[in-house]
Amino acid sequence: MSAVVLGLAVYPINNVWKSVKYLVKSTNKNSPHSSIVLITAKLGHQDRELLVNNGVVVFELADLPPSNISRATQEGNELFLTWLKSMWVKRHDYYLEVLKSLNNSHVLLTDTRDVIITGDISKKIDVTNLVLSQEDNLRSLKSEPHNNKWLLDGYGSDLLNSIGNKRILCAGTVFGPRALILSYVEKMMAEINRLGFELANNIGDQPIHNFLAHMGHFPDFEVSTAERGWIKSVGILDKINNDWFNIKNMDSNENSTIVLHQYDRHLHSRFVRSSVKKSVGLNFWQKL
Repeated sequence: MSAVVLGLAVYPINNVWKSVKYLVKSTNKNSPHSSIVLITAKLGHQDRELLVNNGVVVFELADLPPSNISRATQEGNELFLTWLKSMWVKRHDYYLEVLKSLNNSHVLLTDTRDVIITGDISKKIDVTNLVLSQEDNLRSLKSEPHNNKWLLDGYGSDLLNSIGNKRILCAGTVFGPRALILSYVEKMMAEINRLGFELANNIGDQPIHNFLAHMGHFPDFEVSTAERGWIKSVGILDKINNDWFNIKNMDSNENSTIVLHQYDRHLHSRFVRSSVKKSVGLNFWQKL
């Protein structure tokens, strides 16, 4: 049994290593038995060499089948920023293609630029459910402005009123047995196609992720909270403090942080900066 860290890394085009080095270095340092697989745009020689030398398996988009996610319009997608944004919807299709070639028992689907691995993921390969990360115990889908707008634009006021009091589940980090991850990705793709590419691309995958979870389409999932879970998506927390982050005692506490997402939104905290530096083993750099 083993775990794989799987993510999409397509920006910046000419320096992918810059955006993923903290994820890669922290995984190799703190979860050495976990493999790393990244889906990338076409790589330059230096980026490829750095990734391969750090144990990363690379799948370039050009080597994967074209996305099966339907597109309502082709107009404007030649523009780089439009293409880049579309990747966060289409990544689920590419995940599926790559997962077919992997035989790891467990998978962490993850954002890449703002995630570090602070503990050993192999300690969680006994997990039998899908694990979704909750962003904040205080804010709901309705009370947080961005999530409110995404759900309203994508699904309308009736759905927003129905699940609006639920807590926010982050689409950037999802963990579980390979079979459940495959099912998760297939359901995300099906819902994206049902909505249509143009609408899905406009709202992103977060409201789709929350719609499916809170409407019962992921029957076997557990929640890892930003405050107490082992996967922490901390972007909208007011502050990070040592009481719950507990990075120094990760080996003795089953709820200690193993995956830390959106740490870069708390760079004003000296504690966060020092903890990130310790976890990664590199001098700290400012966010991209």
